[in-house]
Amino acid sequence: MARTAHSFSTAAASSSGGSTLFQRLNSFMVGAGIGFGSCFYYVHEELRESNAKFEGYLDKLEGRIKALEK
Repeated sequence: MARTAHSFSTAAASSSGGSTLFQRLNSFMVGAGIGFGSCFYYVHEELRESNAKFEGYLDKLEGRIKALEK
């Protein structure tokens, strides 16, 4: 049974229907990088806001302590 050019092209098209391991790993790494970056940004902003609040409370407390010491 001889194969024709048509049978080769359909066999090649049906065998490459999925993604390769490299494509899957690449997609995973891109997704992990985006997730890590957004998580880092969120944590950084939360720390910055909480530090600003803490410094405000600390300044108020220092003012109250100085008022009591007089």
